[in-house]
Amino acid sequence: MDAAYHNGKYYLYFSRGPREIGVVVGPAPKGPWSDPLGKPLISDGLVPTEDRDPGILMDNDGNNYLVFGTWDFYIARLNDDMISLAETPRLIQIDRKEGPYGPGKTDDKPYLHRRGNIYYLSWGCFYAMSENVYGPYLCRGSFLTEESVEPVFRKGLLMDRHGSFFDFRDRSYFICNDQSYPGSHEYFRNSVIGEVRYAPDGTILPVELKERRT
Repeated sequence: MDAAYHNGKYYLYFSRGPREIGVVVGPAPKGPWSDPLGKPLISDGLVPTEDRDPGILMDNDGNNYLVFGTWDFYIARLNDDMISLAETPRLIQIDRKEGPYGPGKTDDKPYLHRRGNIYYLSWGCFYAMSENVYGPYLCRGSFLTEESVEPVFRKGLLMDRHGSFFDFRDRSYFICNDQSYPGSHEYFRNSVIGEVRYAPDGTILPVELKERRT
């Protein structure tokens, strides 16, 4: 699930199981929400992967993109109305891909963000970089390491880190799922957040996940 604000309206994109992606529109983040299409934005069978886990990139040039999929990720530019596709979804090529299940595999829940001239495609705590939003992307591994994550968050360190990047007050952050913290599990996940810093070449430095102490 992801959301966007454009032309004075809020758009919420969501998956119906692994088969379809829909969009609803509202005047405020709390709604009320309405279905402008009366049908899926991404219908079952449009691409040869699961139609799930949409992410939105609102690019610097005014173009907006939808990314989605499991194992194989697809991208499509949206029309300015934000509820229709401007093009047929394209397969994103990822070189040297890896993920929590090992080399050659990604995961689900793709997410796109941009910093400068570099686009970052992430799936959990793994990511790839490109200078073109359509790719090809080069996988750079995980930005979470045992050294950067406190022990309380290390159980299943690389698994199910579905999350998003965002900027706030000139600083960048990554927020994601966590099943490690006491009281959480597969069906009750907490959220954990860490500040994101970048190396001069654009790669993401290890993100620190720390337990808040008061």
